[in-house]
Amino acid sequence: MMSENLTPEQAEIFQFARSGHNILVTGQAGTGKSRVVNVIRDDCRQRGLKVAVICSSGIACQVYDRGVASTVHSYYGLGAADMPSGQLIDRATSNVGVSEKLKTVDVVIWDEASMSSARMLELVNALHHRLCEDESEEERLPFAGKQIIIVGEFLQLRPVPSLFDSGSFMFLSRVFGYAITHRFQLTKVLRQWDTVNTMFKKCLSDVRLGTCSQETAAFIEKLSRSLDPQLKSVATHIFFKKNSVFLFNRSALEERCLSPLLQREDGCR
Repeated sequence: MMSENLTPEQAEIFQFARSGHNILVTGQAGTGKSRVVNVIRDDCRQRGLKVAVICSSGIACQVYDRGVASTVHSYYGLGAADMPSGQLIDRATSNVGVSEKLKTVDVVIWDEASMSSARMLELVNALHHRLCEDESEEERLPFAGKQIIIVGEFLQLRPVPSLFDSGSFMFLSRVFGYAITHRFQLTKVLRQWDTVNTMFKKCLSDVRLGTCSQETAAFIEKLSRSLDPQLKSVATHIFFKKNSVFLFNRSALEERCLSPLLQREDGCR
């Protein structure tokens, strides 16, 4: 059995997925979400089921081997999804390649789903129903009877709003509430941590939940230090606003390229 090397938490998820249920798999980093997803995917393929792996972003797809995963927008023919929903559905269903994929797929694994919005979930549901050729009971089921396995950590990156999308979390959608009734949270961190990182692991758990004890705050404060000049010159800087990025880049360029005599150094234009 593929589930032999899984933890009890993972094995329970595997059994629910194997029974054909729509499920949500969540949990903090290092709890083995990718492991259980890969086991589910391999098991489905061994049973002759056609599995599609979709991700909210191209970077998330890189976790899988080349050609295994596609972005949600690409797989469903939604492009940038920058038009009214009705027009998007008409355009996607007129694409022969998209139509054939959606008609024949059995299981959809939606990884890094936290970055996909309620609107995207509803569009996916609508597309499956539009292309459903069977007028039996399956047509009335969520996603026209296709099995959906949603995977993600909703305390990390959230959907980005746009002109056509409010950026609401997908779990706020009525489709999610009706369709995803089996929800699992992996709690045991499996990733290896040495004793030095035990406190860091605790800090990550605290911050993940939006809490910060005095002990956590003190530990994080201790991590602040001056970098070696050589290391500082190549260090990555992270900002939360575009304006901050612009100002930092401008300052760095001026410092590197402009001398007091307004002379350019080699390599600067």
